[in-house]
Amino acid sequence: MKLGIFQTSKDQFNPNDNGLNWGISGSDGYTAIAQIGWSPLLFTNNDNDTGDNKSMSALLKDGLLGHYWVGFTYSGWELYERFEGGFEDHSYGFYAHADQMIYQESPSDGQGLFAFLAAGYYPQTAISIVPFQINIGLNYKGLFPTRNNDRTILHFIYGDISSAYARSVHIPGQNRAQSEKVLEFAHRFQLTPWAYFQPDIQYVIDPGGTGDIPNAVVIGTQMGVAF
Repeated sequence: MKLGIFQTSKDQFNPNDNGLNWGISGSDGYTAIAQIGWSPLLFTNNDNDTGDNKSMSALLKDGLLGHYWVGFTYSGWELYERFEGGFEDHSYGFYAHADQMIYQESPSDGQGLFAFLAAGYYPQTAISIVPFQINIGLNYKGLFPTRNNDRTILHFIYGDISSAYARSVHIPGQNRAQSEKVLEFAHRFQLTPWAYFQPDIQYVIDPGGTGDIPNAVVIGTQMGVAF
């Protein structure tokens, strides 16, 4: 189990508020997070098996690793602005994550197919633009020969848009925002143990959630370096 508490400030999204600042003002609040997790190793067999069971043990002796966790957040702060006027003095929500290896090429190499799912639920529609979001997808490590550390990713995202937010930005004569969906395909080239390059392509369904904007193709890339 993990617990954490963090300062919440009205300047936290101000790009000009930077540097080393240990100050706490009277308008600051807090955000507390509690999380519990489980990391099972599924389909393991001990090495004392004989006969057919021994061959199965050899194939799956390291098991198929998964990671599961759920969490809860609560923030006490008086400046959560409602979309339609006024302020909330707190916010709360729930989140969950699961990833599980479902196919392994061979024991101990880490190559194979992973399935993942993540979701967040923040029910205060007066202050949450996306009260509910779910991400689901597949991730294959080492799909292509000689590229054992690359990852190939297929990802779907669904976001439900707050009715209060939709009313606050609604343009007369157009539809109100309801939900936005994204289908993504990416391939992460692991250039070195400490650097990767990942181009991806996204197909955005109902941009803005209204259906008034045509579906869009977005091409992007990202790069990561670990120090």
